[in-house]
Amino acid sequence: MSRNQYDELAAYMSVAGNHRILTHQEEIELATRWRDQQDPKASETLVRCNLRAVVKIAGEFRAHYQGSFADLVQEGNMGLLKAVDRYDPERGTRFLSYAGWWIRACIKEFLLRQRSLVRMGTTQKQRVVFSRLGRAKAELASRTGPALKGKAREEALAEILGVPVKVLREMEGRLSGHDLSLEAQIGDGDSETTFKDFVADHRDNQELTVGRIQQAELRHQVIKQAMHSLNNKEKIIIHRRFLIDRPDTLKVIGVDLGISRERVRQLEARALKKIRQTMTSQGYTAEDLVDRSAAQYRQVA
Repeated sequence: MSRNQYDELAAYMSVAGNHRILTHQEEIELATRWRDQQDPKASETLVRCNLRAVVKIAGEFRAHYQGSFADLVQEGNMGLLKAVDRYDPERGTRFLSYAGWWIRACIKEFLLRQRSLVRMGTTQKQRVVFSRLGRAKAELASRTGPALKGKAREEALAEILGVPVKVLREMEGRLSGHDLSLEAQIGDGDSETTFKDFVADHRDNQELTVGRIQQAELRHQVIKQAMHSLNNKEKIIIHRRFLIDRPDTLKVIGVDLGISRERVRQLEARALKKIRQTMTSQGYTAEDLVDRSAAQYRQVA
C-alpha cells in the first residue's frame, strides 16, 4: 500500500469510528427522508454511521485477498450506497442487516473479477462455491480428516455447500487454474514461439469463405429477379406474409386489399409458385428460398 493510500485509509477509519450506531427509529426516519424527499443529509448520515460495518465486513475477506485492504473497503462502500438507495424502512428490517448483504455482495463480486480475467461465478450456485469453498473444506476436514478423497470428497463438499457435484467440480477447476497470456513464450528466452501459435483456427479457409459470399450474391440476384416477376398485389402479399418481423394474417391483408381471405391465399400460392419457378430455372431449389433469413429478402422486396 502506498503512503497516500495508507493516509486515506487511516482518515476513513477515523471517520468511521467517530460516528455512533443509529437506533432503529433513527434509521427509519433517515431512510424515509431519503426515499420521500431525497434529502442528501439523511443519506449521508446513514452512510457515515455505518462505515464501521464496511470495515468489519471487509476484514472478513482480507484473509482471502492478497491485494490492498483499501480496495475491499472501497467495494464495501459501493454496497453500502446501494443499500441506502434500496432500503425500505417500512419492512421492519434493521438497516445494518440489510446493508450487510449488499456490502458482502459487492466485495464478493470484486473478488470474482480480481480472481481471473475470464468471467467466473456467473450463477448463484457458482458464487456460493467461490465464497464458501474454503470454509466448507475446513468443516469437512474437521469431520473426516484428510482421508476422504476423490468422488466421496466431492459429494461431501457439495452436500455442505448445497450445490450439485458438477458445479463444485467446475468451480474447483477454475479456481485452481490461472490466466495465461496467449503471448507467453514457449521454450527458452530466445524462442519466438507463443501459446497462440498452437491455438487451432476452426474457421473456414479463404476459398470457402469467398465461395459462400459469391453464392449469396448470386442467390440475392435470383431472388430479386423472382420478385420482379410478381404483380403489385402479389408483391404486397409476399412482403406482408414473409418479409416483416410480425407477418400479417390472410384475413388482415384481405381487409386492406378489399378481397377475401381465400383470395389472398390463392394469390400467395401463385406468387410462391412464380418465385419457385424462377429459382428452379436458375438451378436453385425451393428449400433455398425457405431456408434463407427474412433479412435477405427485405433487401429485394
